[in-house]
Amino acid sequence: MCITELLSDEALRLVTTRTSPPRNISAYLVRAVRNKYLYTKRAASSRLRNQIAASVERFGEQIIPSSCSEYARRMSAGPDGSSAPPPRVIIRMVRDVSAIISAEDRQLLTWVAEGITRGVIAEWMGISRDACAKRVWRLCQRLRSDIVARSQHLAASDRAEIERFIRRADGCPGLAPMK
Repeated sequence: MCITELLSDEALRLVTTRTSPPRNISAYLVRAVRNKYLYTKRAASSRLRNQIAASVERFGEQIIPSSCSEYARRMSAGPDGSSAPPPRVIIRMVRDVSAIISAEDRQLLTWVAEGITRGVIAEWMGISRDACAKRVWRLCQRLRSDIVARSQHLAASDRAEIERFIRRADGCPGLAPMK
């Protein structure tokens, strides 16, 4: 397939250009095949290096987190992959905050959690990418502020658990560090 493709490309190039054809066509084609092979090999090596650099070990396998939805990550863990349930204070806080946000905001958060790009979300919502990014950022800021305000009334150990949870979310786009 690669050879056929190369021969087709070179034949088309030789016919359409105004330059004179090479003196030794067979040597020219051998060199073109060699160059194509080296280019393909270099591209595959580079792609493998980039994939290894982007991958992490999860559940005994190498995955590229940015290319997997959260659902796919959870499902690939299998029945033994479930971790300890989140602390009760986190569950309670999520339930309380979830009750005050709209269904549209909940859907937006679900899309963000699944790793769907802002451009795709914006297209689905019928708004610009910048408007979508700003909306996600404002929603995350509003939720963070609400969680921080709610946690002020909790016991010190529960507040520490909430703060630990928010620090883990600091890697999420759109969330500013907790003050």
